[in-house]
Amino acid sequence: MLAQWLSPAFPVGAFGYSHGLERAVATGAVRDGESLLDWLETVLRHGAGRNDALFLAAAYRAADAEAVVAIDQHARAFSSTRERLLESLAQGAAFARAVAAVWGHALPPLAYPVALGRAARLEGLPFLPTSALYLQTFAANLVGAAQRLAPVGQTEGQAITRALAPCAPRWPGKRNRATSPRSPPAPF
Repeated sequence: MLAQWLSPAFPVGAFGYSHGLERAVATGAVRDGESLLDWLETVLRHGAGRNDALFLAAAYRAADAEAVVAIDQHARAFSSTRERLLESLAQGAAFARAVAAVWGHALPPLAYPVALGRAARLEGLPFLPTSALYLQTFAANLVGAAQRLAPVGQTEGQAITRALAPCAPRWPGKRNRATSPRSPPAPF
C-alpha cells in the first residue's frame, strides 16, 4: 500500500513541485550532480524534508483526530514560504480525497505529511517504512525535477537517489523521540 500511496501515479501532483529548485538552478547553487546532492541533503536533513518527517511522525502517533488537527496547525506554521504551504496543502487535500475514495478513510484537509501519517496509522502500516519511503519519494521527486532543470541525466539522477537512500530513516533523527512511534508525544 505504501508503494501505491507514494507512487508517481498516486494523484497528489508531486511532479508539479520543486521546493525552490528552479531558483537554486537559476542562481547557480545547483549546477551539476554534486551540487544537487549537497542541496538535497540540506533540504532533507535541515529543511522541509526533516520538518515533514517530524510532522508525519507526530500525526502517526496522535491519540485522536483532535490531536491531528493541532499537529496540522503546527505543520502549516512551519511552512517556510507561502508557496511551500500551498504545495503541502494541495498535496494533502489530493491525498485525502484519493484515500477517502479508495480506502474509505475520511480525513480533513491536512498538510501532506500529516495526512500521510494519519492515514498510515489508520491502516495499521508500520511507521519506519512509512517515514523512510516518504522521504525516499520526496528525494526522488526532487531529483526528477532536477533532471528537467539542470544538467543531470537519468543515470546520474538514480545514483544521487541511491546515495540518499541509506540515510532515509535517519533524516529526521536517529530513531529518537521525533521518529519513534512509541516515544512520548512531541512538545507541540
